[in-house]
Amino acid sequence: MRGLRSSKGFTLIELLIVVVIIGILATVLISRFSGVKGSAYLAHCNTLADQIKLATLAYSASRIDNAVPASIADMTKIDPDLSNWSGGASYNDMVVTVAAGVATIDHALVTEITKASVILATGVLTPASLTE
Repeated sequence: MRGLRSSKGFTLIELLIVVVIIGILATVLISRFSGVKGSAYLAHCNTLADQIKLATLAYSASRIDNAVPASIADMTKIDPDLSNWSGGASYNDMVVTVAAGVATIDHALVTEITKASVILATGVLTPASLTE
């Protein structure tokens, strides 16, 4: 005697259950990784701030008078990769400004508190964060 179920494929109920499970998994994954992009921008900003800090300390250590760099152009003598940000230019959606002995790095793609800063005289780094 033949059964009610065909052995050639899946039933409609089985296919619907699989589609629902895939939908639930996709929803969980999308909500899980929604904040990752902002964190990546923040890490990019903090990495540049650390690079500026190291270039500042190396610049001061390389001089006999321990002078502090006054601009990004001074730091490019130590780290040529910083030349992209000289003159307040925007590069990789970040702007580096040097004023009153403080280099400020602002990332344009993150809407929260995004400014990291480096005090050029001491090399003290204040990292950017998503909270105040």
